[in-house]
Amino acid sequence: MTREGRKLQSTAVRNLHALGLSEYAARTLVALVRIDGGSAREVSDSSSVPRTRVYDAVEELADRGFVRVRETHPKEFTPVSPKRIRRAFYREYVYRQVVAELGLRAIGAPGEDSSDGGLVVATGTEAVARRFRSSIAGANDRLTYVSVGDAPSAGVLDAVDAANDRGVAVRIVVVGDAGPVDVDTAVPDATVLSVRDTATPPNDRSRFLVADDTVALLGTWVDGTTEVGLFSEGTGSDVVALLQQVVDTWLADAE
Repeated sequence: MTREGRKLQSTAVRNLHALGLSEYAARTLVALVRIDGGSAREVSDSSSVPRTRVYDAVEELADRGFVRVRETHPKEFTPVSPKRIRRAFYREYVYRQVVAELGLRAIGAPGEDSSDGGLVVATGTEAVARRFRSSIAGANDRLTYVSVGDAPSAGVLDAVDAANDRGVAVRIVVVGDAGPVDVDTAVPDATVLSVRDTATPPNDRSRFLVADDTVALLGTWVDGTTEVGLFSEGTGSDVVALLQQVVDTWLADAE
């Protein structure tokens, strides 16, 4: 490898590590991209990562959806495209920004609903659910609903189905396991997409809605038990723009 090539690899490893990968995972990913996939021995030879640690690194990468594992003998590891990896990191970064803001706003929320600078914070699953249903009912042209780590509720699916019957173009994205709910049956005419690989933390439960490019709503369980929602409306809303970007990356990765 040339000196320039070594510099590029070192820079890539450093940036991947800064984005949250362990040192071994970053080096393993760079090696897999460079050799276009391979076995633990090939990765170790290419990256100087001890072979026993390659398996740990691959598990970390596979959990993020960055590597696919073929159960051959020996196992073969194949990286996803750099563009998909970039989308996943970007999605996680934006997602954490919005959730962090939501958590900070919720700390000072005096009641069930509070308003701050055009943003409405709703606390409690029922209050958040009402916001989702009213936002869905107000959609005129386009509606994208994303469920992360949990099945869409029956009430939300009924509201989405009613919007679909009104002629609203509906897309439902299910990230992770949708559980026992058959979304295709509940909203038969909607476009239903699934995403298996995501950088969103695996224990997170949240739901997103973007309607007509002007309304955005995020509901997330900030402490595992209490749902808090952040509602924003308007063409100039940065929250609408940010959540639309998150949704767009999921749509790009959807099957």
